[in-house]
Amino acid sequence: MTRILVIQLDRLGDVIQTTPLLQELHMAHPEATIDLLVAKEAALVLKGMPGLNNMMTLPTDKVAAWSLRIREEVTSGTIPDEMMQALASLDFPFYDKVINVSHSQYSAWLTQRIPAAQRQGGLLNARGEWVFSGPWHNYLMALVSFRDANAFNLVDLFRADGETGRVCAQRLFVNVAEDLTFAQPESPYIVLNPGASKIERCWSRKSFAQLADMLWQRGYVPVLMGAPADVEICSEVARLSEHDMINVCGKTSLPEAARLLEGAEALVSNDTGAVHLAAAVDTPVIGLYGFSAFFRETGPWGAGHIILQTDYQKEEASLNPISAQLVLHALLYRLGKSTLKALESHVVKGVSAWQSFFLPKSADPIGGMSYWPLQTSSLSFEQWSAYILRHVLAAELSHEDEMDLKYFQQKYIDKELFWPENLVMDLEKFNASGDHLQSHLSRLREAVEQFLKTVEEENTAELAQLEIQGKAIDDEFQNLDKQSQDFSTQRLIISHLCWRQRMLPVLTLQKSLSYYRDYLLDAQNILRSFMSTMHDFVDARGCS
Repeated sequence: MTRILVIQLDRLGDVIQTTPLLQELHMAHPEATIDLLVAKEAALVLKGMPGLNNMMTLPTDKVAAWSLRIREEVTSGTIPDEMMQALASLDFPFYDKVINVSHSQYSAWLTQRIPAAQRQGGLLNARGEWVFSGPWHNYLMALVSFRDANAFNLVDLFRADGETGRVCAQRLFVNVAEDLTFAQPESPYIVLNPGASKIERCWSRKSFAQLADMLWQRGYVPVLMGAPADVEICSEVARLSEHDMINVCGKTSLPEAARLLEGAEALVSNDTGAVHLAAAVDTPVIGLYGFSAFFRETGPWGAGHIILQTDYQKEEASLNPISAQLVLHALLYRLGKSTLKALESHVVKGVSAWQSFFLPKSADPIGGMSYWPLQTSSLSFEQWSAYILRHVLAAELSHEDEMDLKYFQQKYIDKELFWPENLVMDLEKFNASGDHLQSHLSRLREAVEQFLKTVEEENTAELAQLEIQGKAIDDEFQNLDKQSQDFSTQRLIISHLCWRQRMLPVLTLQKSLSYYRDYLLDAQNILRSFMSTMHDFVDARGCS
């Protein structure tokens, strides 16, 4: 019988975002034993999840502490006894596959030491090298370098690790309590979650209080919810409101919070675990996202959620440009109580509004979730091309050719979207820039191939000279992502290529260059397919 282990030792939100991967592994391999390793606090959230055979846990505080020290311990060869004892107590069987979707060094160390035929994700080897196995893990690690061009949600990147074909889960999973320990709020009620793990991710307390008062006037009951750490901020919002508020912050277990959200009309929240709880019980989310949080990556996975995003690239930016009126009309629009025009009238410079939807299964091998803009009927050239590159990457990294962009083209046919301004001019610039980049990659790959051929033929060239030549090629490869690219999607392709190189363990120069050759060829194929798909998309509409 096939045995699969998934490791997810990160925060609660990450654990919930891993559940579609677990569901799809079970759907694709119903006979397999599927185990999960999580931090102890997350176990209750996933209790009763169908298809999950065993759930193993580690103390949350220990995972954090061990991650801080593990790399130094590995290189010195002095692994603490408590870590070895914890490993022994888990008593892992032999697995056919281990998928580590955590980002901690401890999880990478652990993954390397679990008996398995195949391992994916972060690995920490005996030399203390933190490397990643699998194209999607490399993409995920490189993502921070090209966030503006990335169109994959984190859930879909996790799902891609499962390699389950076109199987697609319907929603996130969370354990929902049967009852609440307090009286259920009177319907209709809206849950407000004003806390977050970082202060810069928080919409102002005054704005939440203003929104609460507006909801009262519209006949909705606002309910404050949050983690124990959010008690102070929720109390402040309640104090600033002109009405008495229901405040259950710190009074709910996670399953109870899910039950509370299940009965709500909607959730208004900063980027925090609450948005994933709401999405798991199919409650609409109005998400408020700003610096350090990009909705395409970490927004709630599901259809019909609305995200208001400020500039995620500017550290000094905040959520202040998002007005209470805008949030109210986004909420009312989602509930069918207001118009898109009313929403658009409150969108200001530096803020964008988006609504999530599920891609058709025919779109590409990964499928999953994407977003349409609400505040404009025209995507920029960079946004338009990012949509297309997302599908090209899904096909190329999954080694499948099939993808169907009719769903996207139909938006232009129906005039729900209009072509980017200066499309033809930008496409010509992209062609010129793309051709130049393709030539650069070809020249570098040819140099690698020539070097490898010379070595294999045991050419009489001086070994010292050969070493210098190989080192020069290696240096040029490592400097690829330092060269400027005219378009963000081209930077994405190069950044992903370079991250694949960075994630290699220490190898001989010859072996490293043999990998570079394959990586360069993959990048060229992605770029070629991308350029061809853009042209096909435009030609299908008679625009060239």
